[in-house]
Amino acid sequence: MDHYLFSFSSGFDMSQLDEYEVHFSFKKNEKSNIDLACAANVVGDIFKEYPRSVLFWTKNGEVLAIDRERMQLGLTELSILELTPQDSGVYLCSIRYAPEVVKPMAVISVAVIPKKPTFEVHEEESVTLTCHGSQLEKIYKDLSQEWFHGKKVYKEFKNSTLIESNVYEIKNVTSNMTGEFECIR
Repeated sequence: MDHYLFSFSSGFDMSQLDEYEVHFSFKKNEKSNIDLACAANVVGDIFKEYPRSVLFWTKNGEVLAIDRERMQLGLTELSILELTPQDSGVYLCSIRYAPEVVKPMAVISVAVIPKKPTFEVHEEESVTLTCHGSQLEKIYKDLSQEWFHGKKVYKEFKNSTLIESNVYEIKNVTSNMTGEFECIR
């Protein structure tokens, strides 16, 4: 097995890497636009040290598939035009500056609020609610999750696993459950 040593020059401030991971959270209306930024100053310094570095974006833990009609990728920015509810999720901007060395640079939560209800459920039916924020728990270890109905906590997930809190099933919908449900981590 080959071993490699990768280091930055003496002028590079390593504390930039350790302290720079940033988390932003946005609520945007459907059909609006968003620009997601990825630590331009630090990324630029890394590219100077390691010109073959690769910057990449993931969404909900998977490499982001770029929709060329609605998404524009700059050196340190991702722009999404005409947001849809399917654009909701956790975006992670990371840089690979050495083989198998990946550093997350920005974590961005995006919640797209639909113009119309996403789905309807009738009384006595069941519904499964999915929270796309589970990737945040891999980065921020002490997170908990709550489902809100309107402005009130409907269900809390304290001390539950990532899998338990990512999907929540309501087995018997009642008439007082009309309205908006929101997942908060």
